[in-house]
Amino acid sequence: MSNIELINADAQFSYSVVIPTHNEIRDLEVTVAMVWASEPRPIEIIVVDDCGDDDVKERLSSFPDVKVVRTPKRLGAGGAKRFGANLATGDVIVIMDSHMRMPYNWLLTADEALDHYPQAIFCCACINFRCRWVGSGAKWSRSTTEKSSDVFMKQSWMNRGEHDVVDRCDSLLGGCYFIPRHIWEVMGGLNPSLYGWGYEEHDLSLRAYMMGFEVRRINSLGVQHRFQK
Repeated sequence: MSNIELINADAQFSYSVVIPTHNEIRDLEVTVAMVWASEPRPIEIIVVDDCGDDDVKERLSSFPDVKVVRTPKRLGAGGAKRFGANLATGDVIVIMDSHMRMPYNWLLTADEALDHYPQAIFCCACINFRCRWVGSGAKWSRSTTEKSSDVFMKQSWMNRGEHDVVDRCDSLLGGCYFIPRHIWEVMGGLNPSLYGWGYEEHDLSLRAYMMGFEVRRINSLGVQHRFQK
């Protein structure tokens, strides 16, 4: 597909992008700018200010169609994601961190995978800011990235797989994932009792498997992620 075809292409699905944030305004501004400049653009970008000290609404005022909402109290990463996702109206809910970098046509890449696997939820391959592959579907233990997971697929967390394949994987990688609305509604959204980061993708993945859905990774969609200590 040529660049001209990509620029003029329309997405089959409408996308709502939810970005929770807490005191990450410098990264957030770049992330929002790149999502806003996507081709095609999502129908809405919802930034959830989880009671941070930054004036997020003012700093993002140059993006008039970006919706900034502030949580009534500190909810933590999982709660802030749920708060924003409950406001989303698109066919697909995209939940992503506020420190991401993505290619301009990333939603078209997701569009093809969503069309081909209608009963799946998806993550992408994550790259650190040094552009080295560091994660391709979350691991079940945070103690090491070297050992393979023995839960379902026995895959190495570092194994990206073949570039043009949409692989099944054990669990979503939390930096950026895609949930079709019909699956979101069947699953009941995000677990309201999860507070911290790194839990909701495992919870979603387990519930997806239990309800007969699949968890897949879009190998060709590499999104940069600032892995924080």
